[in-house]
Formats: sequence, structure tokens, C-alpha cells
Amino acid sequence: MPKTAKQKADRCMVLAAECKISKAERDESQLLQPLDRLPPPLTIGGSADTRSPLIISAPHAGSCYAAELFSTDNLTKARAFEETGTEWIASSLSSPLRPSVIAQAARAVVDVNRPASALDTHLHDGIAPCTDTYRRYVEAGYGVIPRLDRYRRPLHKNRIPLALAHQIITTHHRPYHQLLETHIDTGIQHQPKLLLIDIHSMPDETHNRQYPDFVFGNLFGATLEHRLVKHIDQFMRSTKWSWRWNSPYAGGYTTRHYGLDDSPAYTRLSALQIECNRSLFETTKGTDNQVLNAMCQTLEEMCQMLEAEI
Repeated sequence: MPKTAKQKADRCMVLAAECKISKAERDESQLLQPLDRLPPPLTIGGSADTRSPLIISAPHAGSCYAAELFSTDNLTKARAFEETGTEWIASSLSSPLRPSVIAQAARAVVDVNRPASALDTHLHDGIAPCTDTYRRYVEAGYGVIPRLDRYRRPLHKNRIPLALAHQIITTHHRPYHQLLETHIDTGIQHQPKLLLIDIHSMPDETHNRQYPDFVFGNLFGATLEHRLVKHIDQFMRSTKWSWRWNSPYAGGYTTRHYGLDDSPAYTRLSALQIECNRSLFETTKGTDNQVLNAMCQTLEEMCQMLEAEI
């Protein structure tokens, strides 16, 4: 059944409680915590014996910062990197049958939507340059531990010791993907096919929009079968929202890593990235919960449609 606004709010409160930060009191000093006290990724939902064929992930939902990396001097720049709304959306899409895996460490601390190997030679000593698919992201300053903020400003005055980088990856990147893999392995036992939906929010100009309300990414058809693409398009035509596919976001590491995995078990797994245009609900006065709830409701209905089709 579609979730009510109260249920969505309740899930959001659970997430805030797990992060040990009151949403009404999120000043910068409260966001900073020692790395060993930074809350780990968590799962909401997915506790029932039977499982939905859908798994939700929110790799950029976190807003908790390691005091070893940030202080009140550079925290404002780091916070511009946050994907507002994604924790709310992902938690609202969870249910006892449908798990949501949600990162709590901020993207500026560790980007779990990059491979652990995507380390930046301009930020850490003692590593070889990245040479795989993610080389251009690392060279641009957006590796697994970002060097630059959203506006391409340096996040850090000094280089980050490699030992600290490995500690961050061990305590936050690896557990996030271990949670996802656990839910995938469990889901495969209950469903013939699975779909991993990776939730993001994208920036845009409020008064000079460049992007639609939603951008769906499937790596240009590689991670989601055309049949389901057609169902999504048909569903979206019944809504008030605008959308497009794969431009400017076709899918990040989560979509690629899980959607293109050719191991025998993961051939039954598809992946879809969803970018929500946060200019619709992010205002100078805060979050417009009415708009955000409306987007959540549409995505919930789409998830129910996909569950029936899969």
C-alpha cells in the first residue's frame, strides 16, 4: 500500500536518530564527530521473511563528518556536496519487504559511489595513479575520498595520510557495499530477478532549469532491460513530472558495479539510477516537504509498478 506522509516522516526520524543528529538542530558543530564515532551505513526495512524484488540504495545520503578531516573552517564547503533529500526518499521507499541501504558518512568524507581503489595521488602519498574507468573522476578531484567540493574548490589544506584513507574505507565504504551484497544475496534466494534502485538528488538552477524533474540512468540500456524502461516511461506519462534517460547522469559506480556484474548469481540483478532534481524542493528557507513528499509518492507508486512487472 502507498505510504502516508506520517509513515515517511516516521522513517526519516528513525534515520536521524540513528545518525544521532536532530534535524531541527543540525548546526555545523554537531555534524562533526571523531571517525570512530561516525555512524555506519544502515538498512531500513527488508526485515520480512519474503522479499520484494527491489533493493534501494542511497550512497550520498550521509551528513555526518569526520573531525579528522573537517573543522568549522572547511565544513561549509563540504556540506555543499550533500545530496539533500536522498535520505528522506530512500527511507520513505523502504518497507518490511523492501530494504533501503543508506550511507550516513557524508559524501565529502567517503564517496561510496566510487570504487575503493579510486584514490587520488594529489591527496594521498604512496599510491599509484588510478588507471581504470574511474580515472577521469579521480583526476577531476572526485575520487573515493573527494579532493574538491561541488564548486571545484579544494576541500582540504593538507594531504590526507594514506592510513587514514584506508581506515575510512574500511569503516564506511566496505560496510556499505557489504550491506548491499547481503541484501542482494538474500533477495536472490526469494526472487527470480532483482532490481537495485540507486537514489540521488541533482543540483539545478531554481529559476533557469537545465534538467527535468527526474533523470533515470541505466548506462544507455546496459543495466536495465528495455521492457522495464518502457513501463517506466508509460508510468511517468501518467504523472505531472518531467523526465529523461541517461543525460547528464547515466549511472555511477553502484549502477555499473552491480548492474554489469556477470557472475552467475548477479546476472539476475538489474540496476537503475534515479536522480531527483532538488531545485524543486531545496529552498533558501530549507526543504519544501510538500514537494519532496509528492516526489516520494510518485517513486513509491513506480516501485510498486516495477514490483508487479518484475
